[in-house]
Amino acid sequence: MASRIGTITAELLGFARKATGTITAVSLNKVIEGALLLLRDRIATLDAVVHLPKDDALVQAEAVRLEQVLVNLMANALDAGQNGVEIDLAIELKDGFVELTVADNGPGLSVETRGSLFQPFSTTKRDGLGLGLVISRDIMADFGGDLVAATPEQGAAFIMRLRPAP
Repeated sequence: MASRIGTITAELLGFARKATGTITAVSLNKVIEGALLLLRDRIATLDAVVHLPKDDALVQAEAVRLEQVLVNLMANALDAGQNGVEIDLAIELKDGFVELTVADNGPGLSVETRGSLFQPFSTTKRDGLGLGLVISRDIMADFGGDLVAATPEQGAAFIMRLRPAP
């Protein structure tokens, strides 16, 4: 138990620290592990299932800020799907970028919601500020990448596009 508390505390301290501004090679699997650790209790409470990617990739980013983006996307999926939600994480190399897709089996996004996803203060959550996706997209742009909404047949999906590490 003490070891678990130490691990969670270290992860929270890293997550709370100010970003260094230094972009380095970051393992997506390490970022996923950190996000899962932070969201573990919420995932268990909602009886959610997270399907992990088969492969790893090294990307150019700051680990803490990239983890913030992933936590935001996964938390949104948990909020939308509620009990029994499934989140699929997939890594793919496409058009010279590494793409990490976060997809869920929730109700999806309406056309109206999709049109204002990345506008500040636009939210469908009762207690939301409408800044999570805006900040997440800005972080991805800082890394030379992007954050886009995909249009899956079911649920919602977001694609984090990152430059591969040299």
